[in-house]
Amino acid sequence: VILWLHEALNFYEEMNYWKEKIKKEIVSKQLKVYAVSLNAKNNFIKNYPGKKVDILPYGIPQEYCDYKKEKKKNFVFAVIGYVNEQKGQDIFLDAIEKIEHNSIYIECWIIGKMPNNHYVEQIRRRVKNKAYIKLFGEITHDEIIQLYNEIDVLVVASREDMLPMVATEAMMFEKTCIVSDAAGTVNYIEEYVNGLLFSKENSDELAEKMLWCIENKNKLESIGIHARKTYEQNFSMKVFESNLERMIKEKT
Repeated sequence: VILWLHEALNFYEEMNYWKEKIKKEIVSKQLKVYAVSLNAKNNFIKNYPGKKVDILPYGIPQEYCDYKKEKKKNFVFAVIGYVNEQKGQDIFLDAIEKIEHNSIYIECWIIGKMPNNHYVEQIRRRVKNKAYIKLFGEITHDEIIQLYNEIDVLVVASREDMLPMVATEAMMFEKTCIVSDAAGTVNYIEEYVNGLLFSKENSDELAEKMLWCIENKNKLESIGIHARKTYEQNFSMKVFESNLERMIKEKT
């Protein structure tokens, strides 16, 4: 039996009722445990120490978008994902406010489902009357893929994220990512080579990295090319199939 972990830390709080039974069952030699990222592995070990856990990243298939050759007027930053505290859209807005003097030629997009709750209301209130910040709400995956044409930099502002799919997609499309060190993608990024990093919840640091991207547009193409190589070497379906085949062949 193979157990493949993708869970955030708060998930384990909900599992406390079954904790003793889980402890008893996971010692089985017939159970092989893998985690999608180091974050997911550490979350499991904190709650259930003693079981060997290996890393098995996911793979995503190659996608294609209708490439537009015309030059855009504005520089676009985007956050993609369900709008909630864990994804950190408020951190993104904090950083934007620190570089607002550039708003004449930048756009900032928040893309993702927006439920009716206090957090989303705060986001809506903060962006009101700021024409350079756009709320897309929930859109289809195909629509997101086409929007990568216009996105210059993807921001992953998460407070915790096991291995955000959007960062992997962005790398596949040769986009520069600025990633929180609370996201599992951090383990695949070499700063200023294939992406940029900032400390979890540190909007000052995120603002600095966003400003660096604006001031160093000429370097983003190279970062994007290296990001694409990171996708090919770690997250392509070919690599995933190879990892899966090797995993199944391993003795438990």
